[in-house]
Amino acid sequence: MSVEAPVEQTYSKRGMWTVLAMTAMCMTVVAYNTTAITTVIPMLRKDLDLSPSEVQGIMAVYMVATSSLMPIMGRCADLFGRVRIFVLGMLTFACGSLLVAISTGGTEMLLGRMLQGFGASSLFGTSLSLLTSATPPKNRPVIVGVWGAMIALGMSLGPIIGGALGQYLNWRWIFYMDLIVLGLALVLVRIVSSNKYVPATQRLNKSLDILGGILLILTLGPIAYGLANSSLAGWSSPVTLASIGIGLVSGIAFWWREQHCESPLLHLDYFRHPRFKMAALGIFIAGFNLLGFFIFYNLFVQSPAAFGMSPVEAGAAVLPMTAVMLVFSIWGPKILGPYSYRWPITVGMLCLALSGILLSTVSNDSTYRDTWWMLLVTGVGFGLTIPLLPRIGLRLCAEEHTGQASGMVNACLTFGASVGSVVAGAAHVASIRKHLETVLHALPGKSEQRHELAQALANGSNSDILTKLGTLKPETSHALQQALRDVQDDAFGAAMLTCSVVSIVGVVIALYLMRGPVPEEGSAKELLRH
Repeated sequence: MSVEAPVEQTYSKRGMWTVLAMTAMCMTVVAYNTTAITTVIPMLRKDLDLSPSEVQGIMAVYMVATSSLMPIMGRCADLFGRVRIFVLGMLTFACGSLLVAISTGGTEMLLGRMLQGFGASSLFGTSLSLLTSATPPKNRPVIVGVWGAMIALGMSLGPIIGGALGQYLNWRWIFYMDLIVLGLALVLVRIVSSNKYVPATQRLNKSLDILGGILLILTLGPIAYGLANSSLAGWSSPVTLASIGIGLVSGIAFWWREQHCESPLLHLDYFRHPRFKMAALGIFIAGFNLLGFFIFYNLFVQSPAAFGMSPVEAGAAVLPMTAVMLVFSIWGPKILGPYSYRWPITVGMLCLALSGILLSTVSNDSTYRDTWWMLLVTGVGFGLTIPLLPRIGLRLCAEEHTGQASGMVNACLTFGASVGSVVAGAAHVASIRKHLETVLHALPGKSEQRHELAQALANGSNSDILTKLGTLKPETSHALQQALRDVQDDAFGAAMLTCSVVSIVGVVIALYLMRGPVPEEGSAKELLRH
């Protein structure tokens, strides 16, 4: 077991804001990349001659690398230095961005996205621990709120910037932009390091549970890949079932290992505390809603059968949500800091549930003027959950474990986003399948398109159905136009209702797990058995 000797800690107001600027720039880049790439997928397929399976792999490898490595990098930050692991993440993400920007085929793109995922895992896994270690306890609620707001801002700006760069310059500039911002952040890293704004902690007999790390990668990696593959090949695919099966078996082995290891990779005993459990489950649900909303709202408003917005217009359309979230993220923790977060988080989950129900009523007959106010409710929901939930978890842990706690909580956020995109996507496609008969009837009886679509409906994967729908030309028939609009409405509504149901579960969990008085900071360390 490692012996830890903390160094005397002092705080600097300038240091606090410098560390915040450094981490916020990097987290904005990571969040911006998550949504920006979705707007230029058609350009990627055309320029690099990518197949649907290659596109799926490029999207999946990023989430797999990020989710599976994040808790490990958080633990490495505790053992080997938070700034050091953060810089490693910056450099790796920059290398991945450069490789993606200059790629000429699917292989380079795949490798570049994998490097980006590795870098994102280091940045996500250390950013919160960097902030909390450089910030006085009284200022931490606000600083963590700003951190959460930057993630939302990055995801909101992604479609706008990605769409504009793709439309007016080239999709490669999305990734050249990463290099510019990360280069500026490296200047701040130099300032932070030279002025020792992040307090160091000396550790003797450092040890890293290598076997535990391998088992964790074999748990989260295959599960994340299996979930991603299910949207392409279906849940009954041997690859999907085998991947998830390997992940579940490895997860059991990892849990056993951590319970019996002298120096565990992750202190899973923190999950015995109800509020740490709430932080993990709550941020998972918030991530589920976050990516589920962004993907399917963008698909809907950009569809010619709905609002027909350009990628830039679609990104601008969510700015009301972003503005409200920024306000609640920054001021909510400041006002609520001395009090229990039980009711704010419960209200936040209720707002996410309500926004899903409201958005499910939007149809192709609606206009943006009819719906913009619904996004305000969504913004309140995210503003009361994403900034507050990590704070709940981190304040319970020992100071020397903030790295791994940050990694665990943020892994739940990204894993929730992965699950949200898949489960909401499954509801989206299930609704399309259910109502596809109306599209078939709108096509000429003996047409080749009708035959191919019928074959895909009977025997094809979800990807096959979506591909066939994309080849239809609705302008050839008024009946086909209306049929496709109805299918689009129902599919979007199904995805939003799925997010709403998950948020209602979050309400129940919050009310149950956050009962009783507010615990003292660091109180969960009493539950540790190692």
